[in-house]
Amino acid sequence: MAVISHSKKFIFIHNYKVAGTSLRAALTPYEPFYLRNKYSHYIKHKLFMRPHIKAHELRQRIPKEIFNSYFKFGFVRNPWDWQVSLYEYMRQDKHHFQHELACSFKDFKEYLKWRVHEDLHLQKEFFYAPDGEYLVNKIYKFEELSEAIADLNKTLGLSMSLPHKNKSQRKDMSAYYDAEASQMIEQAFADDIKLFNYERPILRAAS
Repeated sequence: MAVISHSKKFIFIHNYKVAGTSLRAALTPYEPFYLRNKYSHYIKHKLFMRPHIKAHELRQRIPKEIFNSYFKFGFVRNPWDWQVSLYEYMRQDKHHFQHELACSFKDFKEYLKWRVHEDLHLQKEFFYAPDGEYLVNKIYKFEELSEAIADLNKTLGLSMSLPHKNKSQRKDMSAYYDAEASQMIEQAFADDIKLFNYERPILRAAS
């Protein structure tokens, strides 16, 4: 769920599996009511209640002056790492709506084939409108989380620290990828890789 703070005038757009649950918890003191509580009278569609509402969707559902004037930010993650984290979260969280589906795949590569061919979502969709308009003020990287927290504290006048919640248990990334799987990420997530300046990670050779 996005978080809006009136006292600090920010909007946090929650991309999934980028420490978003921890960030929401850390931001709670600056806004005791989440979007669904504070803006219940603006709700026009159940989409508004989604845990991971996108910036262009949010823009349609809150006052224009708030969306335009508040500092809007979010996080992205290396696509290779992002998909491993999402896969393990889906498998390990029995309450995830795709838990049974994730457990039905024989391995990560089979999951990845399904993801890129049947249910592909790019991280840029959270921060850009369908026509390509950039809708936020800043996009931080999960890999630079400590620096991002320091920058947010300075920019917004916060005193935020970050407990890590919703962390999935996982193996080394090399255990998930062979050349074919890595190439699938490179092709399917090419826009994210280019837009957010990511590179293919160096993977250890399988023993």
